[in-house]
Amino acid sequence: MRALLLTLAVISFSLKGLSQTILHTEDFESGSSGVLLNTLDLGSVLNGENPWTVNNIYIGGLDLIPCVPPLPLFVPPTPPQPAGITNFPNSTYLHVTPQAALDIGGLLPAASYVTADGLCLFGGASTFSGMSSDISTIGQDSVTFDLWWMCGGSTLYYGEVYYSTDGGLGWTPVINPQNGTTQWIDQVTWTNTILTDPNWDNQATLRFGFRFVSGATTTGTETNPGFAIDDIAITGYDICTPTASTINPEVCFTYTSPSGNYTWTNSNTYSDTIQNVEGCDSVITINLVINTVDISVNQSGTILESNATGAAYQWQDCGNGHIAVTLATNQTFAPAYDGDFAVEVTQHGCVDTSDCFTVSGVGLYESTTGSIVIQPNPAHDFITLETGPLSSGQIVITDVSGRVVLQVTLVSGSTQISVQGLKTEGTYFVKILSADGTIVGVEKLVLF
Repeated sequence: MRALLLTLAVISFSLKGLSQTILHTEDFESGSSGVLLNTLDLGSVLNGENPWTVNNIYIGGLDLIPCVPPLPLFVPPTPPQPAGITNFPNSTYLHVTPQAALDIGGLLPAASYVTADGLCLFGGASTFSGMSSDISTIGQDSVTFDLWWMCGGSTLYYGEVYYSTDGGLGWTPVINPQNGTTQWIDQVTWTNTILTDPNWDNQATLRFGFRFVSGATTTGTETNPGFAIDDIAITGYDICTPTASTINPEVCFTYTSPSGNYTWTNSNTYSDTIQNVEGCDSVITINLVINTVDISVNQSGTILESNATGAAYQWQDCGNGHIAVTLATNQTFAPAYDGDFAVEVTQHGCVDTSDCFTVSGVGLYESTTGSIVIQPNPAHDFITLETGPLSSGQIVITDVSGRVVLQVTLVSGSTQISVQGLKTEGTYFVKILSADGTIVGVEKLVLF
């Protein structure tokens, strides 16, 4: 569970993904059935000069208290309620009112109080009212208490809010977040306050009560109205259970954790935390295997060799858009012409490409079989390539710079090739490669 300080509960709404539950509401529209009025809790009196009542009276006025002689009693009007309160602006509400106003009857019992005058009224007595039944917060945390309230008052006449987790046997005061004390005063208009306290979480019994404290003397500095309460609500969030799991990813090069907070490049066992569907921590153990590709290359003269073992290879011509060199799929590569070359390596299910390596000084090999013949030569439209016993492979035609301009599959014995697409007259080289990519020979071709 989260440890929360008693504070304005707007903080509690930062909780993510939790299921909110409304545990109790009371708008007093059905009267006082949900509260016990004027109890003896906390040394309060049953019949004080400022008792609690539930009504929808907001109009004040002037009347005479039936004393000897009669005394005037002025009750100021109660401020109307703002939008947000049920049945505003003049809904039924819980409040203190002068006992003298109740005795007179009529419309005077609004949310007000009268200080002691030394004759008919006597100060120094407090009155208490609270919820008539407990609510359970078992399985709930981040419990909040929402209320609308007002109280002018002073340090001698003020409201108090309490909670109990033992059925009302003991009461604990709730701090007013607006002044940091237990006195709920200095609000002469309706104010909404939302509170939270970890002591309210996961309780079998929880109830709230309200006390109005009357001073022992008259100071003349009190400000009406009296303590008034409306639209109380208790809300909780389902307690969620942290979870744990293990995953075993095998990836190439780098891995980003499920939370997105970490990126790893080495195999190891790691831990990450995300929020589960209940909004609690889900701790993930990650047995991570990161595969890499060995793209280092050894060069010995005009011979290139990949250092990767147990891999697949494809050599590329860097100067020709990294085009794959035909049949160049061995670990060792001997280019048939000068240029820049790289190798694409597939290893451990990952693919990467080496740097480009410059090869120069590749000789033009004369046919070693003595049976490779190009006819006609010079040529203009077509040539026929006689390869004797060589039955499979590739024929690659390059220009004098080594750029591949035509590539065809060798046909056993005799292969006819159209060179009409080679529009530039001049010298070309016809390279014959066996099926395994070995250079069999190179013959000069002249186009006119």
